[in-house]
Amino acid sequence: MKKTAFFASAATIMLSGLVAVQAARAECGIEKGTVRILSNDFEALRLVVSEAEKCASATVKVSKNQTSEHKNLQVPALKINPAQYTVAVIANNSIVPLLNEGLLRPP
Repeated sequence: MKKTAFFASAATIMLSGLVAVQAARAECGIEKGTVRILSNDFEALRLVVSEAEKCASATVKVSKNQTSEHKNLQVPALKINPAQYTVAVIANNSIVPLLNEGLLRPP
């Protein structure tokens, strides 16, 4: 009887672990496609982008371009159709050129 209770407990713990992993994976909100990120290259953004990279899977491709030249790349990269990047992390001093080209959307 004790063996059955042990195996049932072990199975419950394993199932709970699998559900937790799936729940964490579901937070990405994307099941398939690509996420292409353009941002400045500094530590805080490296951390944010590394979290986004965790959403990569067999059906989701995540790529990044973190560079100090991001401001020079934003308008040309977002102006083409389709845009070269699906995400551009911008700062206040990048807003005007993007607004002038109609490249910003509200969240």
